[in-house]
Amino acid sequence: MHGQLVWAWLTTHWFLPDDDTRNAALRRHHLSVPRSVALTARWSTL
Repeated sequence: MHGQLVWAWLTTHWFLPDDDTRNAALRRHHLSVPRSVALTARWSTL
């Protein structure tokens, strides 16, 4: 449970910056899902 909580907080921190260059780098591969979908799934899992 602690690991999942840390992962949800950490990815929320990573996915919500205002730095568009960094965000574009996160989505370079075809397996990427939209940030909103990933964050919603991680918080819902908790």
